[in-house]
Amino acid sequence: VGIFTERDVVRLYADGDRDFDRLAVEARMTCAVVAGQLSISVDEALGLMTERRFRHLPVVEDGKLLGLVSIGDLVKVKLSETAEEAQALRAYITS
Repeated sequence: VGIFTERDVVRLYADGDRDFDRLAVEARMTCAVVAGQLSISVDEALGLMTERRFRHLPVVEDGKLLGLVSIGDLVKVKLSETAEEAQALRAYITS
C-alpha cells in the first residue's frame, strides 16, 4: 500500500504539518513503493537504492511483505565482504 519513514516525518515537519497526533499516515505516505525480491543481490539492491535515493527497501514475494532492508544493512554486508577479501589478499601475499 505504501511506506512511511522518518524522512516522511522530517518532510512533514519542514512543511509545517506538525499535528502528529491527528496525522493520517495514508495521506502522507509514499505510495509508489519500489520493492525487492529475495533473489535480488546486495549490489543490485544498493544500486537501486542509490539510484532512486531511498534508504529502505521492502522485500516482497508473492504479494507478501517478508521484511525491510536498510541501506545500513547492505553497507554492513559490503564492508564485511571487503574485509574478508583484504584478509585473503594479505594471506596470499605473505604465503
